Amino acid sequence: MNVQKKILLGFLVLLCFVIVSGGLSIFQMKQMGNKTEEIQVNWLPSVAILGEMNGQATNMPRLLNRLGLESDTTIMNEVEQEAIHTLERIDQLLVEYEKLITEESTLEHQYFEDYKKSWEAYKNDVPAILSIAKESNTSLLSLPIP
Repeated sequence: MNVQKKILLGFLVLLCFVIVSGGLSIFQMKQMGNKTEEIQVNWLPSVAILGEMNGQATNMPRLLNRLGLESDTTIMNEVEQEAIHTLERIDQLLVEYEKLITEESTLEHQYFEDYKKSWEAYKNDVPAILSIAKESNTSLLSLPIP
């Protein structure tokens, strides 16, 4: 084999490696694009919903405490309406999140059902808490300490 054939053969081998490497790279990029689309469609909306749900659920004790400490009836009514709106918003978020749970994630579905039961128990206690908070005597809070 002369030098010219060796150089040509080396070039062809290198060209084959480049073509195979490029093909594999394109295939991997296609798979990454599919995974990125799956994350964007399935995971990001659920993370956003969970974040808002967390914020709304964290807001509930603050609203109930504020209602119990308030003495002005107009502000009490506003806070009560905000608490009721928060409960309704969390229920909407639960429905939206349930739609995003995939069939293959049985553990996530189990966690969601457990959370949903706990939320329903909490939500059923809120009307009693609201009535107690509205009837609380906040005038005692302003009495001087002897």
